[in-house]
Amino acid sequence: MLVIEARPGTSGAKVGSNLDVALDNSGHAVQAPDLQIENTQNMGRGSTAVCDIGPDGGGIPAINPPDFGPSQFVTDALADFACRFEFHLPATPCTLDNTGNDSTLSPIPPTAQFCDQVSATAAFPEGDSLFTVQLADVVGNIGPTAQIVVRVVTPTPFPTPTPGTPGP
Repeated sequence: MLVIEARPGTSGAKVGSNLDVALDNSGHAVQAPDLQIENTQNMGRGSTAVCDIGPDGGGIPAINPPDFGPSQFVTDALADFACRFEFHLPATPCTLDNTGNDSTLSPIPPTAQFCDQVSATAAFPEGDSLFTVQLADVVGNIGPTAQIVVRVVTPTPFPTPTPGTPGP
């Protein structure tokens, strides 16, 4: 699960919650969503189709190096990632504490939580992925970026035991 928690920035405006993706006639996103997240590696097959979720979906394309510029490719990739998330208020978070009660993750209470249950359609790739995120507030101010490296390690396969010898 990917979880992003946020609170208002220096402007004091509320964290934006718009994850809706409006597409033009050619299937491109009209504008970037409030949640703007990207990965330096493809998620799933890395399809450039916007919001191709579901069993036949193609995933999310990489943006490497991280770039929040105005290109249509970046806007489409941001929209593709955001449409997989759900917005939650702290009173109804998607996460639990160690006793199983609803709780946010941050020790400093957030005012917004965005959650995505990662599926095979947009699975984490093997190796290191640099995730970069920024959020817009309700008046369009963009906050600072935050980054995290997600490492997916492929376990070392055990050698096949020779018949008659104990396995690992």
